[in-house]
Amino acid sequence: MGPIENKERKILVVDDDETSRGLVGRALEFEGYQVKLAESGMTALKIIEDWTPGLILLDVNMPGLNGYETLAPSARARGVRLGGLCVGKFEDRGYRAGSRRRG
Repeated sequence: MGPIENKERKILVVDDDETSRGLVGRALEFEGYQVKLAESGMTALKIIEDWTPGLILLDVNMPGLNGYETLAPSARARGVRLGGLCVGKFEDRGYRAGSRRRG
Protein backbone atom coordinates (compact mmCIF):
# COMPACT_ATOMS: atom_id res chain seq x y z
CA MET A 1 0.00 0.00 0.00
CA GLY A 2 1.39 3.42 -0.96
CA PRO A 3 1.57 6.56 1.16
CA ILE A 4 -1.72 7.98 2.31
CA GLU A 5 -2.54 11.41 0.92
CA ASN A 6 -2.78 14.20 3.48
CA LYS A 7 -6.50 14.71 2.79
CA GLU A 8 -7.16 11.04 3.50
CA ARG A 9 -5.61 11.37 6.96
CA LYS A 10 -8.33 13.88 7.88
CA ILE A 11 -11.60 12.68 9.39
CA LEU A 12 -14.59 14.76 10.43
CA VAL A 13 -16.72 13.19 13.17
CA VAL A 14 -20.27 14.57 13.41
CA ASP A 15 -22.48 13.53 16.31
CA ASP A 16 -24.80 15.43 18.62
CA ASP A 17 -23.84 13.11 21.48
CA GLU A 18 -20.75 14.62 23.12
CA THR A 19 -19.55 11.34 24.62
CA SER A 20 -19.76 9.38 21.35
CA ARG A 21 -18.16 12.20 19.39
CA GLY A 22 -15.29 12.48 21.85
CA LEU A 23 -14.62 8.74 22.08
CA VAL A 24 -14.53 8.27 18.32
CA GLY A 25 -12.39 11.37 17.88
CA ARG A 26 -9.83 10.32 20.48
CA ALA A 27 -9.60 6.78 19.08
CA LEU A 28 -8.93 8.14 15.59
CA GLU A 29 -6.35 10.64 16.86
CA PHE A 30 -4.61 7.78 18.69
CA GLU A 31 -4.33 6.01 15.32
CA GLY A 32 -2.66 9.08 13.81
CA TYR A 33 -5.55 10.77 12.02
CA GLN A 34 -6.20 14.51 11.97
CA VAL A 35 -9.66 14.81 13.48
CA LYS A 36 -12.19 17.61 13.72
CA LEU A 37 -15.39 17.26 15.70
CA ALA A 38 -18.79 18.78 14.96
CA GLU A 39 -21.86 18.65 17.18
CA SER A 40 -24.34 19.31 14.34
CA GLY A 41 -24.81 19.12 10.61
CA MET A 42 -24.60 22.90 10.32
CA THR A 43 -21.26 22.96 12.15
CA ALA A 44 -19.99 20.17 9.88
CA LEU A 45 -20.90 22.14 6.75
CA LYS A 46 -19.06 25.18 8.08
CA ILE A 47 -15.97 23.08 8.81
CA ILE A 48 -15.81 21.55 5.31
CA GLU A 49 -15.90 24.99 3.71
CA ASP A 50 -12.26 25.47 4.77
CA TRP A 51 -11.06 21.98 5.69
CA THR A 52 -11.52 19.03 3.35
CA PRO A 53 -11.55 15.69 5.15
CA GLY A 54 -10.96 12.42 3.38
CA LEU A 55 -13.83 10.86 5.31
CA ILE A 56 -16.86 12.08 7.23
CA LEU A 57 -18.38 9.87 9.93
CA LEU A 58 -21.74 11.13 11.03
CA ASP A 59 -24.78 10.30 13.07
CA VAL A 60 -27.82 10.15 10.80
CA ASN A 61 -30.34 10.80 13.56
CA MET A 62 -29.52 14.32 14.80
CA PRO A 63 -31.84 17.23 15.57
CA GLY A 64 -31.89 20.14 13.15
CA LEU A 65 -29.88 19.32 10.03
CA ASN A 66 -29.76 15.53 10.22
CA GLY A 67 -27.10 13.24 8.81
CA TYR A 68 -28.94 12.68 5.53
CA GLU A 69 -29.19 16.40 4.86
CA THR A 70 -25.54 16.86 5.81
CA LEU A 71 -24.53 14.12 3.34
CA ALA A 72 -26.06 16.12 0.52
CA PRO A 73 -24.15 17.41 -2.49
CA SER A 74 -21.76 19.78 -0.71
CA ALA A 75 -19.64 16.96 0.73
CA ARG A 76 -19.83 14.72 -2.34
CA ALA A 77 -18.95 17.59 -4.67
CA ARG A 78 -15.69 18.09 -2.77
CA GLY A 79 -14.65 14.47 -3.28
CA VAL A 80 -15.20 13.45 0.33
CA ARG A 81 -15.85 9.77 0.98
CA LEU A 82 -18.97 9.19 2.96
CA GLY A 83 -19.24 6.35 5.40
CA GLY A 84 -21.99 5.37 7.70
CA LEU A 85 -23.25 2.59 9.86
CA CYS A 86 -26.90 2.14 9.03
CA VAL A 87 -29.26 -0.15 10.87
CA GLY A 88 -32.76 -1.22 9.94
CA LYS A 89 -34.96 1.49 8.49
CA PHE A 90 -31.99 3.88 8.21
CA GLU A 91 -30.01 1.57 5.90
CA ASP A 92 -31.76 2.19 2.56
CA ARG A 93 -32.03 5.91 3.21
CA GLY A 94 -28.30 6.04 3.97
CA TYR A 95 -27.42 4.38 0.68
CA ARG A 96 -29.67 6.74 -1.26
CA ALA A 97 -27.97 9.68 0.48
CA GLY A 98 -24.52 8.60 -0.66
CA SER A 99 -23.08 5.94 1.63
CA ARG A 100 -21.69 3.00 -0.26
CA ARG A 101 -22.54 -0.61 0.34
CA ARG A 102 -19.56 -2.68 1.40
CA GLY A 103 -19.53 -6.48 1.29
